[in-house]
Amino acid sequence: MSSELFTSESCFDPEAVRAMSVAYDRAMNLLPKTQQQHLLLQDTIARRIIAFAARGERDPDRLYAKAVELLSTSATG
Repeated sequence: MSSELFTSESCFDPEAVRAMSVAYDRAMNLLPKTQQQHLLLQDTIARRIIAFAARGERDPDRLYAKAVELLSTSATG
């Protein structure tokens, strides 16, 4: 499912789509099941990952770390 979120961004090659999908899935799996269906949260995580991928990041671990950083920042502040 997650790759469907990123395929509409035509500027991303298959490697980038795969990296973003892996990062997104990992970030979503970090959330409690009750929050995984929250559309605004899904959108925010996806946009954060897309923003870093658009800057050239292709490492799924680093993309995931940026998404998790967002989640931890949102939870504490």
